[in-house]
Amino acid sequence: MAKDQDDTRSDAEKINAFLPKRGAQGPCPACGQNAWTLVGGPGWSVTLPMIDGAGAIPASPPHVPVYALVCNNCGNLRLHAQRVVDAET
Repeated sequence: MAKDQDDTRSDAEKINAFLPKRGAQGPCPACGQNAWTLVGGPGWSVTLPMIDGAGAIPASPPHVPVYALVCNNCGNLRLHAQRVVDAET
């Protein structure tokens, strides 16, 4: 899903607006700290490649765009589907 060209908010602003609305903020489940950083920067995105039922990754696999947050203390990653976040914010 392509990002809305008219939405001038940063990805950080989008995820920061979304998480409290959905009750999805809080400490890291791995270490208990509450210090998250959004992975990437302007013009960058994170995607997860999809694999087939046999575990193979096709030459041009479909991808799922996500917002990725990393715990600044332990490095734990949490992912939120971009389409859900963007539809809400």
